[in-house]
Amino acid sequence: VLGPLCRVFVTGIGLQICHPWRPKLVMKIREAREYIRFGLKTSGSQILFYFYTNVDYPIVGAFFGPTALGIYKAAYEIVLEPVRVISHVVVDVAFPAFAKLRHSRERLIGQLVSFTKLNLITVMTYSAIVFIAADDVVSVFFPRFSDAADAVRILCAVAVLRSVSFVIPPLLDGVGHPNRTFNYTLSAAIVLPLSFALGAVVLGGFLDTFVR
Repeated sequence: VLGPLCRVFVTGIGLQICHPWRPKLVMKIREAREYIRFGLKTSGSQILFYFYTNVDYPIVGAFFGPTALGIYKAAYEIVLEPVRVISHVVVDVAFPAFAKLRHSRERLIGQLVSFTKLNLITVMTYSAIVFIAADDVVSVFFPRFSDAADAVRILCAVAVLRSVSFVIPPLLDGVGHPNRTFNYTLSAAIVLPLSFALGAVVLGGFLDTFVR
């Protein structure tokens, strides 16, 4: 909690130093309406993102029990949570960059490729290290879940794919299409939980035996 609060506090002071601004008693309903619509769509997208990136926990727990859930949670914390933090460094910069270049198609495409490469290189480097040292990483950080090494290696492949998906929402928002971001996250919020449940049903017996 203190981390985000300090970041916002420092950012607020820095913005006032670089670009001083004072509020005025001006009411522009039409402009405010556009900002509200944009904000509602992006907020909805964030809520859907939170849903489909966390719905796997109850599914794993329901199908495979608390032991498997603990192993999966440990693997998730080792691989996907750091990847989310790493990717957000690029994502925070991507939105204003895409918004600035939205009227220049060639430069926008070049910036998208650049951000994607940067994210991939960073995430793939981290994932490769964790993949190779999975047993040691698990034994150091989660010694109670020594069986999580295989799950860690599997999630390393997921991390590479997820790093690419992180760049898409700021691109769509930056070019002025938050509705497409909402449709994108809505589709993921429907498809991914169904895929998780289907995979649990189809592979449930094999995975349950593997865990035991």
